[in-house]
Amino acid sequence: MIKNLFFSLFLFLELAFAQGFRESLTDKERAWLDAHPVIKHTGNPVYLPYEAFNEKGRHLGMVADYLNIIEKMLGIKIERVVSSSWEDVLYKSREKQVDIITNYTNDDDFGSSHLITKGFIKSPIVVVKQIHNYYQHFISDLSELKGEKIAVGRRYAFLSPILKEYPLLNYIEVDTIENVLKGVSSGEFDAAIVSLNIGTYNISKHGLRNLQVLGKYDFELELGFQVAKENETLLHILNKVLDALSQEQHQKILNRWTVV
Repeated sequence: MIKNLFFSLFLFLELAFAQGFRESLTDKERAWLDAHPVIKHTGNPVYLPYEAFNEKGRHLGMVADYLNIIEKMLGIKIERVVSSSWEDVLYKSREKQVDIITNYTNDDDFGSSHLITKGFIKSPIVVVKQIHNYYQHFISDLSELKGEKIAVGRRYAFLSPILKEYPLLNYIEVDTIENVLKGVSSGEFDAAIVSLNIGTYNISKHGLRNLQVLGKYDFELELGFQVAKENETLLHILNKVLDALSQEQHQKILNRWTVV
């Protein structure tokens, strides 16, 4: 009986919390939420610490934590749709099979058909190379990688400014970040260009002790939520939720997934 009482109290507090935030929305935004009590999201299936789906289809990572908070603040359900690859994520978005995907704010592949929220996860772009027993200087200009085999994630939007600025470098697209880094560790590739958060997390997770960050590109990645243009009201709602989050909430999520 006591257990049921606590559960009822928990549900009441969650409902009150959601109701309080919804009152800060416009009539149009509240009406949109009332008409869409369930929205669908998908994201990269192998991109921790940002996000992934485990073997049971459970959504994990920093993005999953943000979506859990958004659900509570809006009082809606966000259904997590499993995707098999990043290409599958893009396909589901184009075909309107989902309402939201996680994407970088600089992705212009969708042109004018989609909109993206402000960034809520930020990270610099770095160069990862093998550790050697001789002096290796820090790479401040990617042109220093000329002639080397550079592993990058397949179709990752954050590469766009790099490809434009350094079009003649030898980029090799690889399916997953794990294989990007393992390829550098084994000597198959000379270097990798990755997000700092992604790189350090996966180096630690996979025990790639012969790798280190040895360079940086002067550009900060921002991860946001992308929606179809006709769902512009949803975009405004999501931006309001992100604005309402405290620095403590952001830091708690960051620490949970990047302090290793």
